[in-house]
Amino acid sequence: MNDSPPPYRTLCLGNIFCLHITVLGMLLFALQFHLGEFIVSDDVIVGLNYFCLQIETTREMACYSEWKINEFSFTVAAIFTARVCTYTPIVLCLFALLAFLMYIYTKEKSVWSLFVVMVGLSDFLLLVGITSFLGASWHYVYVSKLSLSFFLCICAWFLLGTETIASWKLWCDNISGSNTAKRQLKQM
Repeated sequence: MNDSPPPYRTLCLGNIFCLHITVLGMLLFALQFHLGEFIVSDDVIVGLNYFCLQIETTREMACYSEWKINEFSFTVAAIFTARVCTYTPIVLCLFALLAFLMYIYTKEKSVWSLFVVMVGLSDFLLLVGITSFLGASWHYVYVSKLSLSFFLCICAWFLLGTETIASWKLWCDNISGSNTAKRQLKQM
């Protein structure tokens, strides 16, 4: 008997892998290369790691520490939450990639469920991080000032949600041995 997976399952796994690599690339580009600068304009730069304002007299940017930003209506707790919840999905996505590759190698069902949980948790944490940042910096947020990093994180959040749904559906239909998968096998 042929022990290879059905072609649609291989295609689903390939799509989920491509989504995962795309999300990981977007997060690394936005948060590591661009340092999480979510608001960028000529007079203000607000990121997950620093806050800079232009001094009107000298026209130079002055950056402020975490403890000094309380004077600008930022809460340190909200920025810290945004930082932790936005950077954690990178680590979770790397571990999820390992779980994905381990599932491809071993076909162990519990490894796939771990992958689904890590991707779903990454999606949730990224949403919490973005909303926490927006809540902390709402006085400085204008759509024209939002940077590429912010939009990449929003796109990564959306793609993580899509990946979570796709991997959950693959789990329910093909991996866990549910009734739908059994019906499909009977029809073949």
